[in-house]
Amino acid sequence: MKVNRKIINNSKSSFTSLSVFIVVALVIVIAVITWGLYTGIFSDVQQKFTPSVGMIQDGDYILITNIQNGPVKLDSTTVQITKIITGTVEGTAIIQAGDNDQIDIGDTIVLTAINSYVEYRVLLKYDGKIVGTCDYFSS
Repeated sequence: MKVNRKIINNSKSSFTSLSVFIVVALVIVIAVITWGLYTGIFSDVQQKFTPSVGMIQDGDYILITNIQNGPVKLDSTTVQITKIITGTVEGTAIIQAGDNDQIDIGDTIVLTAINSYVEYRVLLKYDGKIVGTCDYFSS
């Protein structure tokens, strides 16, 4: 009888260890699948990165100095000009691009219909997302 009790006690502990191992393995598999779905590794569609545009004030206009994860197409681009002190949206802008239909390094943004001696924040939006920002002081 003592032998039978020993076998039963050992099988219970083996079953407990096995069940813990199976639960840990399932959690790891679920974590890997979730990570794969989140990163898009299981899809054939390439991941689309948001572009980033570097801009600086250069005299009376804004100069495009850097573009990452481009291209930035003109037909999907807007410029928002905000007065820094009040936060109100003011003015208009003209993007002076070259011969193509996208923004390139060296292109400029000219602000129009703005007040003199006022500081503005210029936001470049592409597909509704802000891709570049620059502070502009009108003289």
